[in-house]
Amino acid sequence: MLKTMRESFHHLKWTLFAVIIVFILGFVFMSGGGGGATKDPASQVVAKVDGQTITAAEFDRQYRDFLQRQQTMYQGNLSPDLIRAMDLPRQALDGMIDKILRLDAAHRAHLKVTDEEVQQAIKAIPQLQENGQFIGAERYERLLGLNRMTPSQFEEQMRENLLLNKYSSLVRSSVLVSDADVQREFSTRNDKASIEYVKIPLARLESATEPTDAELKSYYDKHKDRYRSPEQRKIKYLLVQRTKVKNRVNVPEAELRAEYESRKSTLAVPEQIIAAHILIKTDPSKPGSDAEAKAKAEKIAERARKGEDFAKLANENTEDPSGKGSGGQLPPFSK
Repeated sequence: MLKTMRESFHHLKWTLFAVIIVFILGFVFMSGGGGGATKDPASQVVAKVDGQTITAAEFDRQYRDFLQRQQTMYQGNLSPDLIRAMDLPRQALDGMIDKILRLDAAHRAHLKVTDEEVQQAIKAIPQLQENGQFIGAERYERLLGLNRMTPSQFEEQMRENLLLNKYSSLVRSSVLVSDADVQREFSTRNDKASIEYVKIPLARLESATEPTDAELKSYYDKHKDRYRSPEQRKIKYLLVQRTKVKNRVNVPEAELRAEYESRKSTLAVPEQIIAAHILIKTDPSKPGSDAEAKAKAEKIAERARKGEDFAKLANENTEDPSGKGSGGQLPPFSK
């Protein structure tokens, strides 16, 4: 399932450029001589994403909020030139498109947010608390009204944010980073080079004049500090292969236990979950693909319920390449 979601995002990412073109064309239509169109400009569609539309009114509302956050970040110094240079309208539209795509992926992953989770999240907002307690329904509604929002609008927005957080956690838990990737990233961030260079005017290179020994000595005497070598060290080291040494070392049980007790707090591992799955792919371009995949999955599930080895079923049936040979097992992940 996780692999399918990643493949879907890879495909949807390429549609972003087309969506931006639709956005630009939409604004040209709205602002440039519509030829007597009578349709309300606020209802004009500026983008279509995976069957959903973004109207001019929705974009305007989101862009105003986005612009206000940017003004706060820049402490009121966000000039029109800087807005154009940063292309803030496109950034705002990209954010709306990204949110639609991630919400769609979360729904397809069957993630849900309960009413209780929404209520708990709202009551935990510091601005809605007084002396550690929720401010109450009446003040809550009045505060939202001052911000031109109804409770249902705010709660739906909170539900979507919680759903996006769940989806982000699901994606992060499915990402595997190899030791080579870690080493490469570490080298990129920390490896540095020290470069010394001399700037020589082109006229000096083109000139046939050669400095005399007296001129060179005079220059050296004036710049001796540049040619002094700093204090240095000579180092001898022994390269040890840990595996060979480890096989020859016998650590007494008492020393191992004493070391463990001294470092017990650093060795604690949070509770993790080990799960396995069988992935059955569908082909969106093939009619009836969903029903076919569902029927196949239900047959496999029924065999598992009757006692067949799940790992054997996964190795034989899963369409997740990383699951074949491992019994469909996923990497351990936290709650």
